[in-house]
Amino acid sequence: MGKRSKGREYAMLSLFAGFSAETEAEETLEFLRKQRRPSAEVQEFALQLVRGVEENLAQIDEVIESNLSRWSLNRVGLPEKTVLRIAVYELLYSEVLPVPVIVAEALRLVGDYAGEESLSFVNGVLASSASQIRGEDGQDLEPQIEFHFEDDEDEEEELDFETEESEDE
Repeated sequence: MGKRSKGREYAMLSLFAGFSAETEAEETLEFLRKQRRPSAEVQEFALQLVRGVEENLAQIDEVIESNLSRWSLNRVGLPEKTVLRIAVYELLYSEVLPVPVIVAEALRLVGDYAGEESLSFVNGVLASSASQIRGEDGQDLEPQIEFHFEDDEDEEEELDFETEESEDE
């Protein structure tokens, strides 16, 4: 797993804790930093995402809400909502990252933390959001995204709150 992928995972876990409890997301991120000792790049990217989502939450939620078909944001599960918020933040404020990368990373997190049954829902919301934000045809996203969520021994597992030994990727 690359540094940006790890940073997204740290941000997701921190924001999830912040949205679900009386805890500040940055406090959770600091806890994870002390427990896992990620590289400086991972920490910096995670902090950028946490702060970006928190500072732009109203605009992010407005985009998500406008792309929910027959749903309201308060009906979306917290893991899915947290991942959607991070992805929409990146769609809005990270012009360097291509849409398929943002969507694929969001789907990886959803598959790991919310379950495979949420993949098509999140993919649809993000495809519609990408079209709204960047003017790209969201219908073209699906064939470019490969789903690999089986238990593969070669892949790194979810964060387990033990010390990370290597961040060489």
